[in-house]
Amino acid sequence: TCELCQVSKSTVHPPKESKTLTSAPLELLHIDLFGPHKYVDAKGYRYTFIIVDDFTRFVNVYLLKQKSDATVKLQNHIKREERRFSVSDKHKVVTIRSDNGGEFRNLALQEYCQREGISHQFTVPHHLYQNGVAERYIRSVMQIARTLLNDSHVPMCLWSHAVNTAGYLLNRWPCQRIQYDIPYRKYMGLTPDYKFLRAYGCAAYANIPLPVRDSKLSPTAVSGVFVGYDLERKAHLIYNPENGQVVSAINVSFNERVFPFVTDEKVQNSISKI
Repeated sequence: TCELCQVSKSTVHPPKESKTLTSAPLELLHIDLFGPHKYVDAKGYRYTFIIVDDFTRFVNVYLLKQKSDATVKLQNHIKREERRFSVSDKHKVVTIRSDNGGEFRNLALQEYCQREGISHQFTVPHHLYQNGVAERYIRSVMQIARTLLNDSHVPMCLWSHAVNTAGYLLNRWPCQRIQYDIPYRKYMGLTPDYKFLRAYGCAAYANIPLPVRDSKLSPTAVSGVFVGYDLERKAHLIYNPENGQVVSAINVSFNERVFPFVTDEKVQNSISKI
């Protein structure tokens, strides 16, 4: 074809399926950032930062106040996860893959990767599909979080807990990319405890520890709403509508037939019949 045809009829070629194969955790990390969110979290969080392990498809979801926090968060993540595997398999991060955002293409991250011997792969500008794994996980996390909030009618100001819950659930669902294995089991070497899962937004009653009760005749539990899982300890997160606080609780009773924020009587009646 002539040069005129080349410059006048150029089209975008469909993306080819990635041929990248990994053989161990941490070998390749896909990273991406989404935000700012319209609603600011109570702690000031506005961005969602995800890190996906290519081999196990285990996803870590982090909340950031600023885009610039991504570099430090990534460094801390790598240090912690390499320490996790240092005793047994001694896995190390070899490559990270991201888009060309300033939160990833900066001098601090460049120097860190050079110092640690990590290869940083960037996408070609305007070709986000080259970071498709991270892009798809961002979409999945946001879709699940949106569904949890819309179904339970939990206030949008608690979006950060729904986002964390979405990542928590994705790690416990079968993943087609790893032959329908469970990311959590493949990454941690442990089988998830599915009995720990609860209906998002249901009524919850958190036990009040004896030392903080006013007297022996005081209530033994406080009523609230289940809004997620504590990622640092084995506990549930309970939102108290009276004071607007979210607390981490171990001894909790749940009523998964009652959803306090669902005001539609027909919906409540249909739930109670399940």
